[in-house]
Amino acid sequence: MIKLDIFCCTHEYQKKLDQLENIIPAGTGQNIYPNSWLTDKKNNNISKLNKSYAELTFHYWIWKNYLDNYSKKDFFGFCQYRRFWLKNNHEKIITFENLDNNLLKIDNFDFKHNEVFLTKPEKIILKKKSIFKNRTLLENLFDPKPIFSTSAHTVGLQFEISTKTKKIIYNVSKYLKKSDQDDYLNYLDYNGEVNFHNMFITNKVIFNEYMKYLFNWLDQCSEEVKKINIKKSNAVRIYAFLAERFLHFWFNKYHTKTELPWIFLDTSK
Repeated sequence: MIKLDIFCCTHEYQKKLDQLENIIPAGTGQNIYPNSWLTDKKNNNISKLNKSYAELTFHYWIWKNYLDNYSKKDFFGFCQYRRFWLKNNHEKIITFENLDNNLLKIDNFDFKHNEVFLTKPEKIILKKKSIFKNRTLLENLFDPKPIFSTSAHTVGLQFEISTKTKKIIYNVSKYLKKSDQDDYLNYLDYNGEVNFHNMFITNKVIFNEYMKYLFNWLDQCSEEVKKINIKKSNAVRIYAFLAERFLHFWFNKYHTKTELPWIFLDTSK
């Protein structure tokens, strides 16, 4: 029988997660978690990098230590303690009390047509104040379109403004495979929406392929990351932010995907 596991990543113990039957709690980083939880601190791990890699440290742990638990036909994926996958016919109003009944699970998961499942994408809309504040006068004079039209609010521009890391999102393109570099730059310049949050569901074969490429790329990206002062930017989780954009690019380029609903519901409150 095909199974579906959803790992719910959190950097702190959230007792509400213990009440949800349809997720597997996953503790990240160096905090202490119940023995019943999975954590990314054992065996082959990069748990100490959690501050800059965020949920990626648990993704890495699954990749290196847990794949033998799945057949090639099984599915597994990741959500977060504030963001959860929902079944397609979920209720309109969702609270923590009815969340578990509305979560995605094998009984309501249509896995027959695709092997990759992503969050429904979010359209990028930037505030004019942020555009003026985080771009130079020359940049705004040379390219004023983002000031007047949201159609010019792209993945690359959003990353520059939200993380305050200038052109790093473009500079790291040189570490991709040559066959991907132009497509990646076009994606940054012309795409106005993203499948955010490093949430995805797939099988072990595709996951392994994705992890190999992603972590090889992130390792090389460190050369560019060293050039910025992370503490003075909004990019403490720089590697997680880079991975978010890579996730959208890679899965959309190489695989047919289904987009699933999800909800923001903070279980820490």
